[in-house]
Amino acid sequence: MRYVLAILAVSGLLSAPLARAEDHLAPCGDFLKGYENRVDVIAHGAMPGKVDFWVTVIPSFEPEWSIGVSTNGNKHFLTYVVFDRSLWHGGWVSSGPNTMRHDSSSGYAKPKARTVPINQSLYQSLQSEWDRSIRSSRPSEILGLDGVSYNFKLPDQCASAWSPEPNTRNSKLVALVESLRILARGEAKFSTTSEDSVLATLQELSRP
Repeated sequence: MRYVLAILAVSGLLSAPLARAEDHLAPCGDFLKGYENRVDVIAHGAMPGKVDFWVTVIPSFEPEWSIGVSTNGNKHFLTYVVFDRSLWHGGWVSSGPNTMRHDSSSGYAKPKARTVPINQSLYQSLQSEWDRSIRSSRPSEILGLDGVSYNFKLPDQCASAWSPEPNTRNSKLVALVESLRILARGEAKFSTTSEDSVLATLQELSRP
């Protein structure tokens, strides 16, 4: 079950601030930074060349996965990486009688990657959307449990969405991520997803 706690700065209807908040990503916090950095290190190790921007996806009860866009020489690549087990769940260690603590360095997960080349136009459009979405992030009034976190990242920059509601800008970003996963897995020929359809989604996201 999905639980949402909304902290309202002023009185008013609950739905209005929630809708506004989900039209923007929220700046990433530092609380789980060590764990999230380790997820990125493992995922990036399975991606070719230099990773330029990426999204790290952290479900509550399933293994972590990532979509990364990288450059190797003069070529660009889209890579989907999924872990064989949850790094978070494997990081719990005993700290005494009947007590546990989380150690981000103790978990283990093996990455499995699928990579496809992408053209310069798609690379630039994706990079622009990452930059735009992260730069426009603002603190969110939403705290969630038992959902999925999407951390959109550039080097030294991060903004996130948590299980966004339908028909919000954040939900369109998540739909974009799912389309990229289909492309990277080589499944586009079995669906309506293509580089052109991804570019169309990016154009829609770029509208004010």
